Amino acid sequence: MNKIKDKNKIEVFYNDSCPVCKREIEIYKSIQKDDIMRVAKSYLNKNQRIYIDYLPKETE
Repeated sequence: MNKIKDKNKIEVFYNDSCPVCKREIEIYKSIQKDDIMRVAKSYLNKNQRIYIDYLPKETE
């Protein structure tokens, strides 16, 4: 969400003189909730994760 806000600021600042920035904003705005859910279901599943128990070193 912060990227979208940053891109919107860039668009306002450059006043449409940055076509690449404008295109990126269109891409971010076109992403829907269903797109995010589909990708999350594909990549974030129980069989593809690691559990790490990170403990600090013991001090003497």
